[in-house]
Amino acid sequence: QPLEIRVGMHTGPVMTGVVGIKMPRYCFFGDSVNTASRMESNGKAGMVHCSESSRILLEEAGYGLEFRGELEIKGKGLMKTYWVQTVPESSQKMIKLALAMAAESLKELEACRRDAESSTSSDGSDSAKDSAKSVARTKTRKTTVQMWDRDHHR
Repeated sequence: QPLEIRVGMHTGPVMTGVVGIKMPRYCFFGDSVNTASRMESNGKAGMVHCSESSRILLEEAGYGLEFRGELEIKGKGLMKTYWVQTVPESSQKMIKLALAMAAESLKELEACRRDAESSTSSDGSDSAKDSAKSVARTKTRKTTVQMWDRDHHR
């Protein structure tokens, strides 16, 4: 059964920063992030739903959009929203590459999860679990970088 996702886009200012000490994460904050989230939650599976500010940039880049209508967006009021309908040829290769990289990373993570389960079933210690998680993150990063290098530095 195919995986179906909703995608929401909004263009605007954001703040970024690393959050956390034990497991730091690079995060985005701000009204633009919240608006993109609203676009996603008001979207449909298999569709990219975007705001007026994203529409302007996407059309300049050659994307085809369809006016969805004006929607009442929680915390924002009435907003003009759009569906992304077509992707320019120049972007299709990058999209395929991103999907291939994501699929490869998922395979690596699944293999590492299996390795972690087998090592914890024999050991059961937290250090074995932490070690397996660290290996999973490293393998995923390495795979992504290798794929990017392979496809972009020929």
